[in-house]
Amino acid sequence: STNFVWRVQALDSSNTIIKHAEPYSKHDSDVPISTDRLEFEKKALEILPKIIPQDDILRLATLRFYAIDDKLLQSSDAGLRTLDEVYGNQMLNMSVFGRRIGKWLARLHTTTRGQETRNAFLNETAKKTYRKVYDVVPGIFSEWGYDATVAESINAKYGAFGQSEPTCVCHGDFSPENIVAQSAVAYGFSNHKLTAVDWEMVHDGCGSSDVAQFAAEAWLLDRFRGGRELFGNFLRDYGEGVREDGGNVEGLFT
Repeated sequence: STNFVWRVQALDSSNTIIKHAEPYSKHDSDVPISTDRLEFEKKALEILPKIIPQDDILRLATLRFYAIDDKLLQSSDAGLRTLDEVYGNQMLNMSVFGRRIGKWLARLHTTTRGQETRNAFLNETAKKTYRKVYDVVPGIFSEWGYDATVAESINAKYGAFGQSEPTCVCHGDFSPENIVAQSAVAYGFSNHKLTAVDWEMVHDGCGSSDVAQFAAEAWLLDRFRGGRELFGNFLRDYGEGVREDGGNVEGLFT
């Protein structure tokens, strides 16, 4: 998150999350970024739970308070550990998580194709940020002694997705780091809760950007941290979820 984030414990020991946006990234005050990102996160928490079929697959945090002038947002606490942090926990079935996440992301993309819904998420800040991520890749390749022309071709082909014709609402930063897994001890394995967090980059865009980001990071987790089949199950159930909702994968990517 580019926002400042606090976990606050109430007198009854319940936790809540407070976010505050400044006109720059919390990671680097020299990097300007519009505070409207918090407004889009508020819209996501407010609008999307009413559109996406709600069940035990995955959920969004609950919006509790938003102060537009102070750029403050309060939401329910999704938990302490992200999916990449619990990946190595053998008590948890990463294959099941991959299927649940893939199916839920398909629902996000297929249920938000309408023009009216997409118009609520015309987040130009997110699209510019997406583009910048790819723009810096050639320089990183050169710095580490690799062929920058490879990165330039990647930038030309995939960086343009952020500016392509929008087909649905996208999370904008969909990765294992932005999926929070609540404690299996507290909720029991069969009722383990997953929450998609950090919606500041939500935008009307191309579904492939969400799929590609999560798939790439899931592949890295599988490759280097235990081969627990998060990657394949995510992709398989994403495709199945799109077809179940009457769509086709190509239609969300083009």
